[in-house]
Amino acid sequence: MTSRTPSAATLWIALCACTIAIVGVAALWAAISLVLGGSCGWMAILAALDAVLLLRLANWPPGRARALVALGVLALTLPVAGYFLATAQVGRGMGLRPFEALPRMSLELASLYLRANLGWIEALWAAFAGLVAWRGAR
Repeated sequence: MTSRTPSAATLWIALCACTIAIVGVAALWAAISLVLGGSCGWMAILAALDAVLLLRLANWPPGRARALVALGVLALTLPVAGYFLATAQVGRGMGLRPFEALPRMSLELASLYLRANLGWIEALWAAFAGLVAWRGAR
């Protein structure tokens, strides 16, 4: 009979994988938004699927805890991706590459950019991604 609580090794693997996934998916999201133009809200679904896959690969037992962790990873990925997206778009307007603009961008400017450029469709993508993360992780 298997235990429903993850081992310490599983917790560390999952923590490391999720941290890398948050930053990696956010950077990929910003890069795709630069190439395609716009906010690419559909990337939230890929972020949710990435969280689900990483938790499965980390051998986290299925259930409510894995679903909550997947939702947490998605909830952290969304603002990081928003910050990266705002940095990339504003930096491009200033003639900077994204990695050059990143240390120069303030949270206030990123927030202003996101409030002006994100709408209800991105909120729907994020809500649907939450459902995907919950359902996929259970």
